[in-house]
Amino acid sequence: MLKRLQWHRVPGTWLEEIGFMIEKCRGKSFKGKLSRLAFCVVIYHVWIEHNNRIFKGRSCDVEAIFSFCVNSIRDKVYS
Repeated sequence: MLKRLQWHRVPGTWLEEIGFMIEKCRGKSFKGKLSRLAFCVVIYHVWIEHNNRIFKGRSCDVEAIFSFCVNSIRDKVYS
């Protein structure tokens, strides 16, 4: 997802990522709004995957989760 937003960096710890997103998602620009949306969508789909693995005993591969994220973002942007 970082590459899609044209951010070239190595992911860090959870706290570093939160700090990075707070810094990058400021303002009302399209990129800021898109970044906030992408962050929320990724967290949502990772949480859904977490719950599916624990409670339903099924899992998706990384490409499928990424595809869900991209489609969710696209749907929201175009709606």
